[in-house]
Amino acid sequence: MGVDKIRPMPEIRKTYNKSYNAIRGFAAVGIFLSHMSYLKGSDVPFWRALYNLFFRHGSSCSSLFYIMSGFLAVYTWRNIGFREYISGKIKKIYPLVLGVLFLAIAVDVVMGGSETISGNVSVCSQKWWFNVFMGITMLKAFMPWESTFYSFHGPSWYMSALVVFYVLFWVIARIMADSGYKMRKRFGGG
Repeated sequence: MGVDKIRPMPEIRKTYNKSYNAIRGFAAVGIFLSHMSYLKGSDVPFWRALYNLFFRHGSSCSSLFYIMSGFLAVYTWRNIGFREYISGKIKKIYPLVLGVLFLAIAVDVVMGGSETISGNVSVCSQKWWFNVFMGITMLKAFMPWESTFYSFHGPSWYMSALVVFYVLFWVIARIMADSGYKMRKRFGGG
């Protein structure tokens, strides 16, 4: 039986997916809350205490989210070609990336260049167009300049990193599958 033939029973998969999504949802909420760092300087003691006690630790959920994503990648692994694999992944995330980017660009143009959106880069300048290109190609996370890295939608650097993880996972999983290693049987419960 090949790596691509191993399938868990449907009722186990359904229960597993609910549990997995609950953990992943918890991690996503933690990540979201950790981005509320403006609360640490709040004049309201309740918000300041809430941030210091809980929200500031939410960034630890990024690691949990990546680990759970890696587990899911192994669990759903099928020995398919790179083009089919990566196009399936990109189809899921790219529309959202473009939608958020174009919305941020529209807001930036209307505001005439916003510090929070484009890092005070002049609208339609050469640097601004470079940042647009980096956003469209999802390469901005690999640029050493904050004005590019955080341009238009700061947290979207994650999508660039995610694509790199997708590529690395496929390469490693393919090498393991080609060498006869039954990855899903060992890690995926199949």
